[in-house]
Amino acid sequence: MNTKPHVFVSSTCYDLSQIRRDLSEFIASFGFQPMLSEFPSSFPIDPDATTTENCISNVRHHADLFILIVGKRFGTPDATGKSITNLEYSAARAEGVPVFVFISSEVIAQLPIWRANRERRVEFPGVDSEKLFEFVEQLRSDSGRWCFTFESAQQIQQVLRDQWSSLIASMLDTRRRTRGRIIPRSFAHLSADAQQLILERPHFWEYRLFAQVLVDGIANQRLRRRDFNLGLSFRAGTFIPNSELFKWMEKHLALTRQTRINIERLYDGPVMASFGAPGEPGDPEAIVHVAERTIAAYEKTMEWAEDVRAAVVDERARRCVEAVAGLVSRTLDNFESFAKECHSTLEALKNNPPKEGEKRAINLSLALSVDPKSLESFEAEMQSLKDAIERGDFPLHGAE
Repeated sequence: MNTKPHVFVSSTCYDLSQIRRDLSEFIASFGFQPMLSEFPSSFPIDPDATTTENCISNVRHHADLFILIVGKRFGTPDATGKSITNLEYSAARAEGVPVFVFISSEVIAQLPIWRANRERRVEFPGVDSEKLFEFVEQLRSDSGRWCFTFESAQQIQQVLRDQWSSLIASMLDTRRRTRGRIIPRSFAHLSADAQQLILERPHFWEYRLFAQVLVDGIANQRLRRRDFNLGLSFRAGTFIPNSELFKWMEKHLALTRQTRINIERLYDGPVMASFGAPGEPGDPEAIVHVAERTIAAYEKTMEWAEDVRAAVVDERARRCVEAVAGLVSRTLDNFESFAKECHSTLEALKNNPPKEGEKRAINLSLALSVDPKSLESFEAEMQSLKDAIERGDFPLHGAE
């Protein structure tokens, strides 16, 4: 089994061919496996796939490290206007592969001139497309990635030597701090970030773990929340005759109160207890449990709305039923805001920890509420339905 780290080199080929060859030798000298498209022995291809598909597939399935070199050529764009190097870079980012970006010093020097003359279409010697500058702008600003400039392959190699040394040192430090610790099967479903907190247990790990499980859980439900916002429900509905409609709505409204009761019970002791007493470590299993119970309440709230919307009712009552489902919109916002605030506050604390002897108080609370406008809409629809009953337009008994 080949356990060598695979290093993918992304760039235009012809103008940077010598740099690519030099880098291939440099990568191999580290004991790593270089991946360059001009060397088929280390660049597996699917004969039924296109050139672009093969390149992206290799990034996604094989790359452990990714080196992007931007010279003076943009390359051939695809139908979307992006070059292969654009697409390879995006694939590496999407897969979470460590990326090292190098941009030619000549291109960096020309960038201010291009910015000042975007509308004039100035030609730059050796540059095949203005899209090159747009890509460099993305790399330097939108992506937030650190970009190195270069004039020669030797400069790239020196930067990589220093950066890889730091990366290996960091990995060894992590290994030292997590030695003897393993992730129990009960935590196997957690995200890599959450598992890392359990293994390494840095400062405030208990609170950061709680916040991480919350934001992960909210993120996992994003499509379901989108369905809620669109008013969709794909659950099997139950027919509700007019005579039982008000009783049915009363029952469902009572169920929303149960969610609030459960959250109050959870946060009236178990949450804080999971973090441990002052000076004592928390219980990761308990922390994960209370965080996931919070997410379960969030899920149940959307499930409740889906049940309401799936009900088969007289069309004249549909607006009222939709108003019932809309009552929990603010409650869902409360869950999401709480998770986001917990995570951002604790990340800020990680980046700016208290000094020795300093005490900081952080107050984070989960308060579930109903949007007054949603409540007004519900009350207006209820009144409209009652008025229809009085007029005889909405019979409660008989033919429905």
